[in-house]
Amino acid sequence: MLAFVALASVVACSSPSATSTSDESGAAQPDPITPSADGGTPDPVNPGDPGDLDLSDVSVLFPLSTTENRMWKASDEAAYGALLPPAILAKLPPLLPTRGGPPGSLDTLRVVAMRLDPCFPSIALAPDGCRAQVRLVLQLVSDGAKVSAEDAAVHVFYELPTSELDALVAQLLDLKKQAGVNSTRKPLGVHPALAAETNGGPFTDGLRKAVFARIGAARLVRVTTMSVVQAGFQWRFEGFEVSDAAKGTTSPIDIAKAGIASQEFVGSRPETILPAAATDDDIHGLFVGADGVRPAQADLDSGARAALRIENPKTRDVETTSCASCHAAGPALRRAENTFGVSVVDAPEAYQNADFDLSTPFAGTETNQIRAFGWFFTQPQVSARVVNDSAEVVSFLRARRKK
Repeated sequence: MLAFVALASVVACSSPSATSTSDESGAAQPDPITPSADGGTPDPVNPGDPGDLDLSDVSVLFPLSTTENRMWKASDEAAYGALLPPAILAKLPPLLPTRGGPPGSLDTLRVVAMRLDPCFPSIALAPDGCRAQVRLVLQLVSDGAKVSAEDAAVHVFYELPTSELDALVAQLLDLKKQAGVNSTRKPLGVHPALAAETNGGPFTDGLRKAVFARIGAARLVRVTTMSVVQAGFQWRFEGFEVSDAAKGTTSPIDIAKAGIASQEFVGSRPETILPAAATDDDIHGLFVGADGVRPAQADLDSGARAALRIENPKTRDVETTSCASCHAAGPALRRAENTFGVSVVDAPEAYQNADFDLSTPFAGTETNQIRAFGWFFTQPQVSARVVNDSAEVVSFLRARRKK
């Protein structure tokens, strides 16, 4: 087993960190905030108040639904144009091997998740280059005997002024407060207010209105895809930057700045990443070879450390880690813990933040479950990296809103 030395410190943000109080046990408690009545400077509230900013406020997982207009469509019109205009849909690769190309094949694309990012690409590693973004995750959703999402996804990025992102956060907090929902120190999963409104309602409608007022084709800057090559064990990652969404003017993304335009993860034996990026932390020690035997202990140990670095937003970001490594690291590590007896308790590479519940009840535990944020058919999927990113974002926003 790995013998790691514990780190007791709580990770702070690159901007001034939020202050905290202590409960009777001495454990650090966040000093949360909520928007003021006039929508201006936020006022402090008690921890546990529905207005407290927490993980699900910046990373929203939508429930699967067949209710008309409950799930946002790729073709829906927002204030700045369609979420995904036809010219961009035409640039998407086939998402499934059994389904043809766009646009007709993509009419079941639905938004399954949303993330608010005040500082793309990294709060910790690139604070001087902050770009405020709203990001949506779309999957192909079917409504057969049971509503299900295909294991492929489109990730879209919209840039907006920082002031607008802050106003959006304030609106969402107000909506949550009106819904009477408390998400403080809860694991990241389906947003509790959306889960409570099974057929839609004030929070569902208010969320759509608030977000749609600030996004659309004119603000679309990046699109990435995770497509299925062979169902259950091989996926392809690629993407493009968008300079003119209406005209479909795009340029390929250089994955992890490694000269790679597309990359695949192969989850069958031997498990591998094709091609591997030279900039990546090497997680191959966690992969099972052609013989199917347990990897050597030294390989498991080094792979586990690499996976923890990838899951830690304080040490790695999208500019330094390839798509396939980021998606595969968590499931491979969870499998190593559950099946091979690897222990990462108190590992110094692991992300730490005592203000939040960083547990991962919805994370993939096998290398055929590499979805980061969305749905694995009928099961919610939330990776450790998404949880950790969300904690960093909330810490950053709490601090900024208190200035």
